[in-house]
Formats: sequence, structure tokens, C-alpha cells
Amino acid sequence: MIKVIDSIMGSGKTEWAIQYMNENPDKKIMYITPYNNEIKDRIIPKCPAHNFRFAREGHKVNDFKEMLVRGSSIVATHECFKRADEEVEALLEANCYTLILDEVFDVVIDLHMAKADVSLVLENFAKIENNCLAWIDDEYPDEGGKFSDIKQMAKLNKVMVYNDTFFLWLFPVDIFKKFSEVYIMTYLFAGQVQKYYFDLNHVEYQYYKVVNDGGQGYTLIEHDFVTHNNLKELIDIYDGNLNDIGRGYSKLSKSWYNNKRNKSLLKTLKNNIRNFFIHINKAKSNELIWTCFKDAEPKLKGDGYAKGFVECNCRATNKYGDRIYVAYCVNRFMRPVLKNNYFAGHGIEVNEDLWALAEMLQLLWRSAIRNGKRIYLYIPSERMRNLLLQFMDNEIDVDYTGNNFGRLNLPKPLESA
Repeated sequence: MIKVIDSIMGSGKTEWAIQYMNENPDKKIMYITPYNNEIKDRIIPKCPAHNFRFAREGHKVNDFKEMLVRGSSIVATHECFKRADEEVEALLEANCYTLILDEVFDVVIDLHMAKADVSLVLENFAKIENNCLAWIDDEYPDEGGKFSDIKQMAKLNKVMVYNDTFFLWLFPVDIFKKFSEVYIMTYLFAGQVQKYYFDLNHVEYQYYKVVNDGGQGYTLIEHDFVTHNNLKELIDIYDGNLNDIGRGYSKLSKSWYNNKRNKSLLKTLKNNIRNFFIHINKAKSNELIWTCFKDAEPKLKGDGYAKGFVECNCRATNKYGDRIYVAYCVNRFMRPVLKNNYFAGHGIEVNEDLWALAEMLQLLWRSAIRNGKRIYLYIPSERMRNLLLQFMDNEIDVDYTGNNFGRLNLPKPLESA
């Protein structure tokens, strides 16, 4: 049974993990985190009994496997862990590790290949076997080719094919079954892709939360499913005419950005971002972060704020913990191939609003709010702004009961526009 520690950011999840590792020096620990500096500056120095070693740059996967061979406690990044293969699975089988996963990671990835490239691969280099991509051209280069990464993933049986059109990378679910204990530390797990991936693969999990024992340390208790928060004290949301551009359910979505008819609106959005940072808040470049979809960054960046760009799916940094001005200029919807083809196609219901809220909160926690400081937020998407306002007003009730399916109780959605 996987234990999901579902507590809001800053509630003490990492402090509990450090305490747990220090209280269990004889256990073999595998601590996986998105942050390189979390490894170097926090986990290694605070857990001396486990003799954690930081993997060498350029040799991380090899060092990871070498530590597994030795049966040593391991600390590594999400990116390193995602490269787990059959060799790693066999080594885990021979040992007895406890996995502590700091934040969910991308267990299912849409590889975003153009249809022409998918056809090229299927016609010349690979075939489909049991909905998986089987690479048949062994002479295709392992490195340097346009599809070398696809070849490597296919060789590990990690690529699924849908409708001869979409390629999905899948993390092998059996890896989680090789650990003696698994702890996943996150927030709003009921809306995360990893939760739906567990449901699809019939992986059982239970919810816990961290409580502070009044200075005596941290304890895990079964979750009471109360999700109230006090974020109204920490988030000042802009409420003015710069929000007009995002009025409507689907405005500022990926398809909105890609619509050529919205070219002039992108210029308006760029001016809005500049007005929010420079004129309304007089923010300095080292006090702000902003986000949009990666392809739109060149069209929206401007003098005075360009260097503060952060990708909208960013989880893997705490380098912006001093930024108090934030522009969140996206409206998040799950890729249809994940929601409809993969999950719904296997009978798994996805709560897209809860997923969008969880993704937004992760981005906001890159800013100074992670350190308990007030932030000033421009969020022009009407849908995303309403989700956040309802969450801050504690109007969102996440029901974790009933076959582990989280439910998000929201008012009637906005009319599409």
C-alpha cells in the first residue's frame, strides 16, 4: 500500500521525511526529489547516518545503478529516477528499499510528435505490438538521430501508440511494487496524473497528512480530508480591466495561443503583462516571475520582465523563492490524448479542474509564497482565476472517498466563449 502524504506546501512534509530517515538509520532509503540543490543543501547534510552521495554530473544514471548494486541509501532527482529500466527493477528486487518521492513526477508523457513524424517512424523504423512501439531498425543510431530518444524508449517498452497517431511514454508501474515501502509527498493528489495512472494500473494507496507535534517533531496521521487553507492572507489577486482578455471558459488555453486569429490579442496580453509589472506594481526584474506556454514566450517577453520567465509546468526549482510579483497567463487543460485516449479509454475519469488547480498551485509555489511572503498575482484567465478564488475561499471540497476517486465540487462552469 502506497502512502500518499497529501499536505499543503509548507506544512512540514520534507521535515517529516528528514526526521523519518534519521529515526531509521538502518533502512535503505531512496529519496527522489525534483531539486538538485535540495539534495546538496538539505537532504545530504541533514541525514548523515545514511551516507548519501551526490551523483557525478554526466554520470548520474550510472552512479545511481552503482549505489543500487552496493545496497547504499540513494538520493537522486526525478529525471534520474525516470530512467529506471529492467536492470534497476532487478536490482530493486534484490534489495529492500523504502522510496520517499518528493512530489509526483511525469509518469505518463505525451511525446508531442508531429503526425508526419509518427508515420515516418511506423513506416520505416518500428512497428506496433500490443499497442506498444517495437523498434525494428537496429542500425538506426542510438544517439544523434532525430528519433534516437524514441528508439531508446521503445527498446525499454516504454512507448505506447494510440490510433497510429500518438506516442505516449510510460513509466513502468512495476517499479513501485519493488519497494518495501513507498511514501509520496505532494498536495491535491486527487487531481494529479500520477493518481489516475495508479487507478488505471490498480495500484492501491492511502492518504495521510503531516502534523507538527508542538515542537516535538512531525507525525503522520490518516487524512481527515479537510483541505481548508489561509491563502487569502498571502495572495493579492489583481482585479481590473487587464483581465478582460481572459473572459470566457477557454480563453488563454493552448489552442487559444495557437489560433492565428489571436495574433493581435497576444500583443495586448504582452502590454498587459508589462503594465502589471512595470506601471501598476513598479516591480524590478529580480522581484517577478511570469509564465505562459513555452512556444509563446518569444511573443510575450518584454523589457523589464523577460528574464523572469518560468515554464508553466515547472516544479523543479526553488530559485524564485524571493519573487513577490507573479503573472500566470495560461488556462490549463489536460492534453486530449491523455484525458480521452489514455485515461477515459481505460475507464478512468479525470477531474480536469482539480488537475488545473493543482498545476497552478505548483507554479505559484515557485514564488515567495513558499517562504510565507505575500505575493501579487495577475491571472487573466477567468476560469483559472475563479478556481483559485474558490480555493482561497475554501469553497472547493475534495472528496477522496469512493474507490479513491477525488471529486471537485464547483459551481456551474463558465459558459464557453
